[in-house]
Amino acid sequence: MNTSEKAKLVVESLTEVINSHSKNFKKSNKKLLKSIGDSMDYRRMTDVMTEAIVGSIYVMDEWENTSLNELDGMTPKQYFESLSSINEIIELYALLEEKNGGILPNGFTERVKKLEDVVVPDLLVISDSIDLGESKCLNPTQKASVHIVETLGNPQFINQLLKVISQLDDEKSDEETFTRIMDAIRAIGEPALDSLIDLVENRTKKDRLYIYLILTISKIASSSKSERIYSLIKNCFRKSEKKYVEANALAIYGDGRAVPAIRGYVEKNLEDLSYWEYTQLRDAVLLLGGNVSDLDEYFDDYEDFD
Repeated sequence: MNTSEKAKLVVESLTEVINSHSKNFKKSNKKLLKSIGDSMDYRRMTDVMTEAIVGSIYVMDEWENTSLNELDGMTPKQYFESLSSINEIIELYALLEEKNGGILPNGFTERVKKLEDVVVPDLLVISDSIDLGESKCLNPTQKASVHIVETLGNPQFINQLLKVISQLDDEKSDEETFTRIMDAIRAIGEPALDSLIDLVENRTKKDRLYIYLILTISKIASSSKSERIYSLIKNCFRKSEKKYVEANALAIYGDGRAVPAIRGYVEKNLEDLSYWEYTQLRDAVLLLGGNVSDLDEYFDDYEDFD
């Protein structure tokens, strides 16, 4: 059995295990899921989904250490330990993307990290050659490459990711392409901040890339705050016509000094805000520790916020 056949076998086995777990979870929680759907209790739905994900991780961990007859008794974890080249790793990543939405077993990610010094030189060349073409979207192999970059979180890939970002198209690029690239940038963290800040400061329009950039900056900087980042997001909020994106960024960043500015904007524009816009701004104020009970009264006809 060659490497490609082994990879397909392992992914098919994992897919079967995950699908079986999902089916059993839905069956055992059928009444609960229906009740949540009928009541539109999104908070409870989040709790249930979290429980399902935790269960999936447990099932995967068990699967990794179970011998597979098709692999002559080898466990998936032992198979992962046998991987040694970037081509093998990309092939397996691509299959996991296709069959399991990019869900990665712990043993696989651990192996990739152990091989970092081995795979980085080849991966730098591969990621530098990414061309989004006419579709302006990552193809399966490119997704796999970017996902590996995310797993490693190595600052050496900043320029390669910026090169891909420069190819993004507001209309053609799909959400998964934006998300994959920004997740990889976020995994690199602080070393990528200066480049992201330059991109935001030089944006001439508030397109999808601007939104992804400012939210990614907020997520990275939330664990290492600075006046420079706070001033950047605050200035973006001040200059923006529709401020809910920047308010969300301020909430993610997590500096309570932004509450008066967000509240002040809401107070001045209550009559012009849609209910949806208000909920976005409201959530930002609450996440930052502010109070909006007096403002909720204006939207009582739409929703009971209690």
